[in-house]
Amino acid sequence: MQADIRDTRAVLAGAAATLDFDQPVALMMLGVLNHIVDDHQARQLVADLLAGLAPGSYLVISHTCDATTDELDGQAMRRAVQEVMDRGGTPIRARSPEQIQELFSGADLLEPGVVSCSRWRPAPSPWPVSYRMYPSCQDGGAGSSRSWAGESGPHPDQPAGFGTGGGLVQQ
Repeated sequence: MQADIRDTRAVLAGAAATLDFDQPVALMMLGVLNHIVDDHQARQLVADLLAGLAPGSYLVISHTCDATTDELDGQAMRRAVQEVMDRGGTPIRARSPEQIQELFSGADLLEPGVVSCSRWRPAPSPWPVSYRMYPSCQDGGAGSSRSWAGESGPHPDQPAGFGTGGGLVQQ
């Protein structure tokens, strides 16, 4: 399906052609919301999409981060984003972990919360430590919609994994 993510009705209608929205799905917004530069518009877009999904659905977000950490020089990231914008590139916006967390309004954020994607539940690796964790300029997290059948927390049929890429998926 091809649609402008800002047209949430078209996105949901297109996805409904193949997904059963009476059942929980995973909404994966991987590297998408950083192209919605207005904070209010980004939060509203997520809220509108979540409102169209069954209770117990999941939200996964990865987003360009501008916080300074042991993995990332936030000031250098802000300069790089500004350079892309100055050169006429696709509009992009880096956000702080706190701003990314605000995008999860309407969902219960799963542990470990919004962190560098390289540190979000990393799987054990047979490789030496130096090969295990690659620095990431993306922070991300996952959350479940706040209610299903009147209950709070993850849906009992939670998906085993979210896959890769972006969009809406159902197992």
